[in-house]
Amino acid sequence: LAELRATIERVAAHGAQQVLVDGAINRLGSASPRVSDGVVMATGGMVGDTLDEVVDTTRATLDMLSLPAVGDDVRAQLERHLGAARAVTVGADGEATPLELTTVIGEGIAVAREVARRKAATLFVGGALTEEFVDDFTRVLPPRRELRVVVRDATVLVMPATAVSRFARRGIALEVLCALRVLAVTVNPFRVPQPYRPRIFFPAVAEALGGRVPVFDVVNGL
Repeated sequence: LAELRATIERVAAHGAQQVLVDGAINRLGSASPRVSDGVVMATGGMVGDTLDEVVDTTRATLDMLSLPAVGDDVRAQLERHLGAARAVTVGADGEATPLELTTVIGEGIAVAREVARRKAATLFVGGALTEEFVDDFTRVLPPRRELRVVVRDATVLVMPATAVSRFARRGIALEVLCALRVLAVTVNPFRVPQPYRPRIFFPAVAEALGGRVPVFDVVNGL
């Protein structure tokens, strides 16, 4: 990503007013606000086995990419630990305390126990957040406690978008330090062995996204 940022800067220095970065399938790194000013999300008939699955996956992915940014008060509480600690808890009194961990990967149970012991109101995770961590963390964390989990941005969530909803089901708010700017969603009805009918596929996806962003069928011009 550092090399990609350097490349974009070099291209801009040669006079380019706009640089388009082509993202790879299932790799969100180039969508990070540290690299790109905006994101166009692509979806289509191949992201699920049924139309309902396509719609659910697309909606969940947009939800994930549109996670809200934390407030200035939380950012200020975490500021001096950013870049140094892999995980930080913030108590109800606003006191931020790092966890003694080199990584949170595989440490969902340990982190959940520390959050419970410290009665933390906020947990900041400085690196990648995996599906395994979410499973362990939400399984061990005591029920009925208010908690905010903060990550750098949505691109560090290394999990299916549908897994993010496990936080919401537990009443845990998931927020980011830097929100992504989702500009539009493109849809392609192609699938194997038979493409979806565009006049059915496009409205189904567009309606599910609820008008949050412009939606374009890039094959049929809808």
